Amino acid sequence: MKFLKEISSLKKNSEQEIKESGYNFNLFNILDRRTDEVKTHSAFLGELLSVKGTHNKGDVFLKLFIKFVTEKAENDKQWEKVTLPTLPELIDCKTELEKYVGRVTEERGGYIDITLSNKDFIICIENKIDAIDQPNQLKRYNNFLKNRKSKKTLFYLTKFGVECSETELESGVDYFCLSYSNDIIIWLYECLKSCTGDEKILKTSIEQYIYLLKEITYQVQSYKMQDKIHEEILGNIKASQTIVFEFDVALKKLCNEIRKRVSESIVNELNIDKVDVRDTGNNFSSIFIPLANKNSMIGIESFNGKGHESGSLFIGKLDFNKTNKDVEYKYGVWYRNTIRVIWDNDELLEKYQLYYSGKEEDKHKIIEEIVGPICELYKIETENNAPYGTSEL
Repeated sequence: MKFLKEISSLKKNSEQEIKESGYNFNLFNILDRRTDEVKTHSAFLGELLSVKGTHNKGDVFLKLFIKFVTEKAENDKQWEKVTLPTLPELIDCKTELEKYVGRVTEERGGYIDITLSNKDFIICIENKIDAIDQPNQLKRYNNFLKNRKSKKTLFYLTKFGVECSETELESGVDYFCLSYSNDIIIWLYECLKSCTGDEKILKTSIEQYIYLLKEITYQVQSYKMQDKIHEEILGNIKASQTIVFEFDVALKKLCNEIRKRVSESIVNELNIDKVDVRDTGNNFSSIFIPLANKNSMIGIESFNGKGHESGSLFIGKLDFNKTNKDVEYKYGVWYRNTIRVIWDNDELLEKYQLYYSGKEEDKHKIIEEIVGPICELYKIETENNAPYGTSEL
């Protein structure tokens, strides 16, 4: 289709513009903190929202946040029942990260990611980047809020503003969904507007964080490209709508074929009976290979480009039960220093396109790019009887 070829050409031009602009030099990426919920996202948002933050802007960013969510409530029927403080009520607001609300039981307790409060109100923000929903987590925080006599609100913040999958609570009544992809980025741009010409480091820091959010929500492209793509879409509305409806289905069909071939190749290469192929939720299309220690396994994630590591295809060792206290885990169950990215998200899509349109020898090479590192890691873990988390490729 000429339409798709035009979009592809626009994307290539945009990637070159971004490369030349220097935006690829991002401290969050360099320091491997792009998806760390606590040390990156909660910390950065909490600092901006704090009236005592090192930004030295007082309550400016906090007021912009409350103004944004108030306007959202006025224009979104799903937010009709939200209770928010007025701007005058923000005086003496305290910002807390990882607020402890008691020992965890089925009904109560835990650590709330971000809390904003004073005598008149309390806002709790549960922050999710890639971590899975914990059973009864929002219920526990909602029960904590029920004991407060002031205005109270529970926000559930995710990449794309999805509802919580592990709760009996009702979205739009008991909690309210916020997205990084839209809501937080809009608010951050308002924060940028409030910065003066002398606040260069502050502005650059916010700009880098916005770019990070655009990366992890798959929005990295120049404004010029966005305008041109919008023109193409609006000029081909019906075709665009069809593509939206069918894209995920087509991609899933292809990634399932690749995952099947990878699974079969691993079984042959390692001379094992089988591997565990599974889809867990919407984000994780994986293969797991059990090790002699039944608690641990080698994993490949995610074939659909929607998982951890910003949609990369990566390998590593993991333990769903987290049985070893000496191991530093990433994303809850992965052994941090065994994770190795095979393809980032952009490269994954390029490889899939090559696989689909290439010859059988091209397809075989692509499968081997995945299978080779997996077999290497598996042999290290089995033949050398390596301790937890010590494997190095």
